[in-house]
Amino acid sequence: MLLDTTESTSELGWTTYPDTGWDEVSVLDDRGKLIRTFEVCNVNQNPRLQDNWLATPFLYRHSAPRVFVTLRFSVRDCASLRSPSPTCRETLTLFYKQADTQRELERTWVAEPSTGEKETREGWVKIDTIAADKSFSKVEPSSPHQYQPNRYNRINIKTRSFAPLTRNGFVLAIVDSGACVSLMGVSIFYRRCPATSLYLASYPATPSGAEPTALGSCERDMCPPQ
Repeated sequence: MLLDTTESTSELGWTTYPDTGWDEVSVLDDRGKLIRTFEVCNVNQNPRLQDNWLATPFLYRHSAPRVFVTLRFSVRDCASLRSPSPTCRETLTLFYKQADTQRELERTWVAEPSTGEKETREGWVKIDTIAADKSFSKVEPSSPHQYQPNRYNRINIKTRSFAPLTRNGFVLAIVDSGACVSLMGVSIFYRRCPATSLYLASYPATPSGAEPTALGSCERDMCPPQ
């Protein structure tokens, strides 16, 4: 396991851009347990401003060529908004950027150009756009996008992977483009074939290959998260 926020209760310290996008807050889940979440709900803003980035700290990949990410999140149903916006979304987009050190990424989050055009953010690679299978609509007027008891069954759990990783580490970014969403947990991990002895030969624990059919890969049921 490279990163797991599902049990975190203290400040996570991720990078947000711009400042008016994602908020880090502590809320109580349906079991009364304090959890740390990231939330954003700017659905009525100018669609040109709907480019809210949330980035993990720099993570070392530990020689793994392929990494997996699991998101736990809930999304507000666009149709349930008091003033539905045509630019409202029920999706998130994942990107990653490789580097050898944290220092290489210091200029990743620079100010938007004065021309008003969106920054290209060179080096980011799109993983996928994640659509919510389940959404919620009944919320308290005073907290339009925070947890409610009946939202526990509306949690989306999505897993994606990305490869090939060739640098020392990477940063994962979760981008909102107009959704009303609570990000409740992020797990980032790789699969490792366990150490094995066979016919007088010993094989050390080895990260699975970049592709399922790559030389050195192992069966999925033999590769729990490490």
